[in-house]
Amino acid sequence: MLRYIATRCNDKTTKAPIDGAKITLEKSGKPYIAHTDSEGLYHLNACLEKDSEFARIRVETEGYDKYNRNITLLSNNNTIEEIHITKIQAKPKKRFDLVGVSTVLGTVFGFISIVIAYQQLAPNKQDCDPSYPTLCLSQNISNLKCSDIKDRNFKVKQPDTHNFDRDKNGIGCEK
Repeated sequence: MLRYIATRCNDKTTKAPIDGAKITLEKSGKPYIAHTDSEGLYHLNACLEKDSEFARIRVETEGYDKYNRNITLLSNNNTIEEIHITKIQAKPKKRFDLVGVSTVLGTVFGFISIVIAYQQLAPNKQDCDPSYPTLCLSQNISNLKCSDIKDRNFKVKQPDTHNFDRDKNGIGCEK
């Protein structure tokens, strides 16, 4: 027996009709599909073989959570209760994280400062400190430590301007 089914689909919060929602009624593995109109109404023609049959109804539309429910269809009733669907909650936008930005900027500027300082270690070969013949460290920089340069185990002559050769064995910044 062919049964005409009609009802309405609304927004759960505002009770406003949902236009264009896809309604799928699945009964005994067979889908019956309709779309809501501007008033949220939809109509389906489903074939019922008994006085009551179980079915599943699904509603899908953009901006709303999917609706999925088991229902009972009765041969003497051509309506099912209204469907109320829930609007998807917008995810909160990420706040601009000043701590993270300052950490990144600090790291970037710290790296740039190191590069600039390293470049200042030896701007040209004529300015190289003679205490370090295998390196070219500027004579115009004072208070350098081993942690300020990348080189290790390099030759040191006296006077050791930066005290890289603490044990006076002629090798600077030993590992």
